[in-house]
Amino acid sequence: MGLKLPSLQLIAGDAARSARRFPEVLATALLAAGAAVLLVDRHGDPSALVRLLLTAQLGIPFFLVLTLGAERLGREGRARAGAILRLVGVAALVSYGLALPGRVEGVPIVRWIQLNVALHLAVSFLPLLGLAGENAFWQFNRVLGLRMAAGLVFAGVLMAGLSVALLALDKLFGMRFDDEIYPRLYVLILFVFATWYFLGGVPRDPRALESLAEYPPLLRILAQYILAPLVAVYLTLLTAYLVKVLVTTQWPSGWIGWLVSSVGAAGLLSLALLQPLVTRGEQRWVRVYARLYFVLLLPAVAMLLLSAGKRIGQYGLTENRYFLVLLGAWLGLVALAGALGRLRSLRPLPLTLCLLALASSTGPWSAFAMSERSQRGRLADLLRANGLLSGEALVPASAPPSEDDLREISATLHYLVDTHGPQSLDPLADDALRSALRDKAAEGRTDRQDSAALCSLVMDRLDLDYRADWRHPRGDTVARFVTRERGGEAVDVAGYARCVSVHVFGDDNPATFSVDGRPGRLTLDGDLLRLEIEGRERLAFDVAALRDSLDRTGELEGRQVPGAALRLDAARDGWRATLLIEQLSWRQEGSDARGQEIAGQLLLAPLPAGAE
Repeated sequence: MGLKLPSLQLIAGDAARSARRFPEVLATALLAAGAAVLLVDRHGDPSALVRLLLTAQLGIPFFLVLTLGAERLGREGRARAGAILRLVGVAALVSYGLALPGRVEGVPIVRWIQLNVALHLAVSFLPLLGLAGENAFWQFNRVLGLRMAAGLVFAGVLMAGLSVALLALDKLFGMRFDDEIYPRLYVLILFVFATWYFLGGVPRDPRALESLAEYPPLLRILAQYILAPLVAVYLTLLTAYLVKVLVTTQWPSGWIGWLVSSVGAAGLLSLALLQPLVTRGEQRWVRVYARLYFVLLLPAVAMLLLSAGKRIGQYGLTENRYFLVLLGAWLGLVALAGALGRLRSLRPLPLTLCLLALASSTGPWSAFAMSERSQRGRLADLLRANGLLSGEALVPASAPPSEDDLREISATLHYLVDTHGPQSLDPLADDALRSALRDKAAEGRTDRQDSAALCSLVMDRLDLDYRADWRHPRGDTVARFVTRERGGEAVDVAGYARCVSVHVFGDDNPATFSVDGRPGRLTLDGDLLRLEIEGRERLAFDVAALRDSLDRTGELEGRQVPGAALRLDAARDGWRATLLIEQLSWRQEGSDARGQEIAGQLLLAPLPAGAE
């Protein structure tokens, strides 16, 4: 008997039912797609569009949670509750969007991620909260998980197929499309198609799934033959590492925290996928595996907490360390309950994680408030130890701090300014410095803050230099590169007659071109970029001066800077030239720059007689 495919009429009917059931979810998905397309096309204020995109995306799981919550009330109360929740939801989402700052980086992004995590977890447990039915809970999340996975796969196939079709139209029929059509297409498929497809598979009555006995073989294979063996291998490695720590009396590596977190997540996922076997009383090895997993997870969690505690003691609390400790404590409690045989259901896990995500996002106990207090206290201790803080006032250095202390002060200062804004320094700054910091922060683009310039302003008050390379230990080889930001202020090219794209890589790979039939070459000689025409050097650009000016403005790895900051001008020997750099990269080895690579546009014009 052949495979029976759904008709177009059936598909259209399912899509219409999903739209009637989840109108707010689809509306926010369309709004998010529109904001993303405008960002791709660089239309409008990018700061406002980013805020709109984040708000609309958050509305997708938010309105899904509200709809599922209203459906819990049954048919009689659903209409009235749905209308009330819809109004409350719109008001809450609009308030959230208006509360987002112009610079959506650091704390706002992390809090947005926390809210997303909490809302997605709420979708998994809310429809069956407080109701009996272990199998219904498992089947409901199985349906959602498989539907989401299928939607992403279908979206990926659709993206690839339409991209090839557009490419074929271009190459075969000469139909030209701008490069932005591809990212436009991708965001529309991801936000609209994938969301709509997922919504079509959300069960209407999750409680009715209690009698469903379906257990896809692929899930069992994934859990039993892939995840479970992998978890066993990694837990064995972690146990061996614990033995090494005890024998050598060395503190566990900071990297161990992420490995333990990954193993914990993989182990819990494998147990969740194997839950039907436990419910049915089949495969008694699953119970043994679960008990052994929880017992071996306990010492691994202890290592995680010890490692995180050591880092906090050395460098203070940050958001990442806060979340690592919070996750470690949660994993420890879960492992303890499992080892003692008290974890008879996995249903409390998403509920408790959701509550933790919400609780840690706001208030004086939140990750942000506690990290800010910790790092400001650490900065005050560093300043006080070096005679840079008298009472609560910053004072110039009477003697220069050690290089290590100077780098630590720069690192802590950068964290506070970049993550929490210049206002985080208010308790340590006088009125004049507060005013100067706010004026400096108000300069430039509203969606981007020059944290390095703000840090330099504070360090100038202390008669010290800001160490922009604080991320890298002294003596390390550091890969650095900057690119010219897209958009921004147009560059004045008046008076130039010729333009050519150039790409120079190291001293041995010059860029060659021609000017009115005359051969030209751009060669890198140490820190000088020499321009030759007809075999004769005409002028040279000082690359070292450009690097130094960029270094003074802050960290360089991957940084986008205005075009005016990546411009080199020179005039000599009858020629005037400007190099508009698109990308500049090099390897910093101590005070030496090696392997420099420069790409951009070279503008040329002959100088009038006597103009030199």
